[in-house]
Amino acid sequence: MRVVNAAYTSQMDSNTRHLEGRRVGDKFYHVNGEVSHADTNAAVNIEHRGGGLLD
Repeated sequence: MRVVNAAYTSQMDSNTRHLEGRRVGDKFYHVNGEVSHADTNAAVNIEHRGGGLLD
């Protein structure tokens, strides 16, 4: 297990890893037009920061 800073993970696009796209309620609108659940998007960003399986 590794501790990572979760700041801005729900506002960052998990596809581009930049502060792009937008969160509206429980939905995240990606720059490429995809829509995902905001919590799922944040979880993927946390996974990226932790150097886990998705990297």
